[in-house]
Amino acid sequence: MAVSFLAALRRPRAERTSRRVLVRHGGATVADSTRGWRVREWPRRAAYYLPREDVSGRLTPSARRTTCPYKGVASYWDLHAGDAVVRDAAWSYEDPKPGYAELRGMVAFYPSKVDKLTVGGAG
Repeated sequence: MAVSFLAALRRPRAERTSRRVLVRHGGATVADSTRGWRVREWPRRAAYYLPREDVSGRLTPSARRTTCPYKGVASYWDLHAGDAVVRDAAWSYEDPKPGYAELRGMVAFYPSKVDKLTVGGAG
């Protein structure tokens, strides 16, 4: 019984959020949204997925792909800020598994790869 309880704890949960998520890098705003999804993934901190319309055109597809057993195949994105390129700074699920359809067309950023990522003014 403990295994199924732990499996349930580890399953990522997507929740709609209206908190403002602001991503800045190289002195420019990369993303600014109040229309995101917060995905809690144990034991990591939550990731915020933002609509592509709220992300600047500074992203280009990366060749990297990984697989999440819950959400499916993750595609990665390189961030172009001035003369710098931050490899695999963001990721998305282009064809998410059932239960995560709301993440289609959304992109999330690694806080450690951008200058600033704030949620609700904190970060």
